[in-house]
Amino acid sequence: MQCDVNKTVCMSFAPKNRSKIVLHGFPDFTLDGMKLKFVSSFRYLGHIVQNNECDDDDIARKIRNLFVHTNILKRVFHVLWLLANLV
Repeated sequence: MQCDVNKTVCMSFAPKNRSKIVLHGFPDFTLDGMKLKFVSSFRYLGHIVQNNECDDDDIARKIRNLFVHTNILKRVFHVLWLLANLV
């Protein structure tokens, strides 16, 4: 199995109990000698995963996509309705 180091990222989640924090940073992770980048959000299987356990950005993206697809369907059906009324 091969991993693409340019597409592989790391993410850390803060513990619920702040008194359990041992270290405020993580050591660098390497894969094939290349350092992996730490991120606060990334896309996984079409969903946005965030380290603050909030999915507001993912829901907003899905709502925008819904509006886009709804407007496309509205235009298509309007054109079809116009063509049907011309005949």
